[in-house]
Amino acid sequence: KSDLALITQVETLTYFPNIRDDFERLTKANALLEVVDQVALPDEPAPEMHTMLLRALQSLEKSNSPLLVSGFFLKLMALEGTEPQVNQCVLCGETELVSFSPAEGGLLCQQHKRGVQTSPEAVKLLQKILRGELAAALNAPESQTTKEIDSIASMAIEYFLERKIKSTKILRT
Repeated sequence: KSDLALITQVETLTYFPNIRDDFERLTKANALLEVVDQVALPDEPAPEMHTMLLRALQSLEKSNSPLLVSGFFLKLMALEGTEPQVNQCVLCGETELVSFSPAEGGLLCQQHKRGVQTSPEAVKLLQKILRGELAAALNAPESQTTKEIDSIASMAIEYFLERKIKSTKILRT
């Protein structure tokens, strides 16, 4: 006998027409689902993760924020207990931060600089996202800073998962 459950009936609760009709939003939704699929353990309930996913999809339905995917990646890592350290240098505690290294676990100061250079604006936005101000951060217009955050969040989640996220490649083309 198979260990798989047999589903005999389903009902669509939320249709998400704006996501379905917009290729960019659909690709972002796919990136969210791909990451959740990699993080969720088989046969283990994860209600917080799935609630977070549903809220992200609802937000994407309403607005195509440039920080939605990266914010989701960072908040998912926080939920899993592996969020990057963004308030001080992970090695010495210095608060003047200039670079990000997923291998070190977050932001680094000038003395310990490695990984990718990080602008002061990106540092502030990372802190805002992980400090519980994601809703405010999602209102940021697309800019060089939002692209920087997207790159950092993708690098962080891929390091955490130990694999590339295929959907994010499509978003960058």
